[in-house]
Amino acid sequence: MSDVRPDRAKLPTPPVLFGRARQLDAIVGTAATVEGGAKFVLIEGESGFGKTALLRAALAALPDWPRRHAVADAHERTLPYGVLNQLLATLDQSVLPPVLAGGVEQDVSALVAGAALLAVVDASVGPAIITIDDVQWTDEQSARALWFAARRSLHDRLLVIVAARPVATDLLDQLRRFALDGESGIRVGVDGLSPDHVIDFVRTVLDVSLPRRTAKRLVAATDGNPLHIRAILDRVAGAPDVIVELERRLGDGALALAPGFDSITREAMERMSVAARRVVHLVATLEDSVSASLVMAAASHLGAPSVSMGAIDEAIFSGMIDAVEGDGPLGLRLHHQRVGDAVLAELSERSRQELHHAAAMVVGGDRGLRHRVRAAPGPDEALARTLDAAAEEALRNHEAARAVRYLRWGSSVSGSLAARHERLVRAGISAIATQHFNLLVPAMSEFSNLPAGPERDLFVGSALYAVGDISSARTMLSRAALCRPVTLRERALVALANGSIAYLEIEARRFELVCQASDAVISEVGRTRAALVDAPESIGGLDLDDLEGIALTWQTLARWRTGVEEPVDTEISEHISQGEQSGFEPRHALMLVIRGGIRRQQGRLDEAIQDLELGIRLTDAINPALAPFGRIELALAQFRQGRWDDAATTAAVAVSLADDFGGSWTYGSCHVVATLVPAARGELESAEILIPEADLSRPAVDTALTMLVEAVAARARGDRAAVVRIARQALATEHPRAQVERGWWLELAQEAAVPSRPSPPPKDPLSVLSGREREVAHLAAQGLTNREVAQRLFVTVKGVEYHMGNVLAKLHLTSRRGIRNLIDGEQNPPATQAEKSLTRDAP
Repeated sequence: MSDVRPDRAKLPTPPVLFGRARQLDAIVGTAATVEGGAKFVLIEGESGFGKTALLRAALAALPDWPRRHAVADAHERTLPYGVLNQLLATLDQSVLPPVLAGGVEQDVSALVAGAALLAVVDASVGPAIITIDDVQWTDEQSARALWFAARRSLHDRLLVIVAARPVATDLLDQLRRFALDGESGIRVGVDGLSPDHVIDFVRTVLDVSLPRRTAKRLVAATDGNPLHIRAILDRVAGAPDVIVELERRLGDGALALAPGFDSITREAMERMSVAARRVVHLVATLEDSVSASLVMAAASHLGAPSVSMGAIDEAIFSGMIDAVEGDGPLGLRLHHQRVGDAVLAELSERSRQELHHAAAMVVGGDRGLRHRVRAAPGPDEALARTLDAAAEEALRNHEAARAVRYLRWGSSVSGSLAARHERLVRAGISAIATQHFNLLVPAMSEFSNLPAGPERDLFVGSALYAVGDISSARTMLSRAALCRPVTLRERALVALANGSIAYLEIEARRFELVCQASDAVISEVGRTRAALVDAPESIGGLDLDDLEGIALTWQTLARWRTGVEEPVDTEISEHISQGEQSGFEPRHALMLVIRGGIRRQQGRLDEAIQDLELGIRLTDAINPALAPFGRIELALAQFRQGRWDDAATTAAVAVSLADDFGGSWTYGSCHVVATLVPAARGELESAEILIPEADLSRPAVDTALTMLVEAVAARARGDRAAVVRIARQALATEHPRAQVERGWWLELAQEAAVPSRPSPPPKDPLSVLSGREREVAHLAAQGLTNREVAQRLFVTVKGVEYHMGNVLAKLHLTSRRGIRNLIDGEQNPPATQAEKSLTRDAP
């Protein structure tokens, strides 16, 4: 038998797959090791996750292997030898044993058919592949015959590849046992696509660059199911702006269902009684986890039939809803969110309104308001006024998302066009004034329908900025800012438009334009305040103090970064002092973060860290969109102080937050700062993982940050000449106030230029840990519980437990207490000259 194996380097490029390179390599690698018997590859994943595509790609990657292919079908599961006969039909019938030729008869024993198949397989020459798709539907006779032959085959080069859903059958259980030992085969899991894969997918399918935040939301809504994502993309492909339409649908929950999902749920619902269907409808309407008693209470407002525990049990048994058992009463929740979308889509609008009315009778608070809005058959000004009051309360508590949502709901049930317009404008003003630009995207179509003028330009421009269309956003915001105001409301909107421009140009680092826009805000606010005689409602409830304070803060940062020598933070320091006396407002959070960043660059590290930590606590509660910005500065300050572990933890949290809240520039800067500690420790592999993410930033990350990473990496490997070269280059090319200040570069250059006796690196007891494990270890050493560590790092509790297990195993410890003792006892040797140079305060 030929011993020639296909050369992987010469294989043709397989069909395009997204996020499946690792799985494909594993299958091709297994094929290269087949010798002296059969090997099995089990591809497992839910429906629509790409099992078939991966199987086809594997076959394309093994062109020299003859293959026999079959597809099992749920409707043919009772057809004896249906799958085996598909495989036999591809062979020369004249050379088959009589029992196999022309197909196996129904009355033939599976053992007889299996023995005959074994003889055929072992008599063949050369490599061979047998593939079966949807193997979970294989008929029992085929399964027994195929398993008998495959596990006994002495064929030198037999590879069996099967694709299946993660269900239990005798054949699959046998295959899983073989795959577990790694000798007889492998199991390849096909999970959902990651945000990175979705970005590549959308770029290939629609030629659109999808923002990371949108990609994450799409993954969360679809579990990363490629077919479901493709169905959604097909639905939005014809929109004028694909990203805006996708964001709108994600916000409203108006997504296309996964292919075939609606028919599956429809069939399941038809098999249930009317009362059980009502249970599913109510759980879908109430959303989240609800008690069985609440479902029955809501059902009482719908009339016959009544809902009993028997109907609830039937609904649970159907698999449409799950029982949630705990210390309290029995809870119910949908088996999957898309179940609710599918079952409610089958109902008339009148039926859905009745369900929401019943829900509103038993649920209060935010969800109660939502049900009241959805139950409204037409305009309801009383409900709109209730929503107005709820929005005002939400704004007082710094809950911008809830306030904007209530105002949009109020607009939808307003009794007149004027009232609808007023509430929609207030929703837009609330989103922009609190710098939650992403809240505008779901209402893009509503804002686009406004009359031409500063309102439409301001809201649509800010929404475009939120989805990353910076050029269009700049055009529309500039048009709004250049409007000649006639009314007091228009003057306030002009000020708000200039504030949005300042925010946009901060990310672009065009600080002269930031100064111009901020000056315009302060000027227009002054004129508006002087003419304002009515309540703030006449300008849409806009807080002029916050608007002016934020503009002053951006102006301060811009002046500092353009090289102004005079004390630039005097005014914001006065505002901060006032906030300490009267209570902090949103503007004070930003002021503390900006002043902390300025003080860091001045070398006043202790004061900077104090400002930044307080500012971050406030932004986390008041304006999370600024949280990554503050943590970038805090990580830099901690790193320069020599608190490398603290800096690594801060940067890791910043990266997590930037996915959800930060703009493109913030996202890139967070990843660059996160590479500092690994680079300084010589952990280049960890640093190289983060750098490609930073390269995605538009506009590009400040080159001073990337040069700092290069410098500390060179210092870690002992390349003193490279440190001097990089520092001199930075000093010669940087703008007046780059994010890495002149004093820091001078320290690096001076230390590297002066020869020093080499000293052994300090012993780090945590050096065996990965970056994430190190973060978990340090937080655990501070006494934090697993839940507290998870909250601090924005990961799951299970993730923390996994990393904690690795920490204890790698450090040879039996409890968390040993981590603190290890750090205290072994992590504080005398600092090396390199560390002293990196931690000394600038003059």
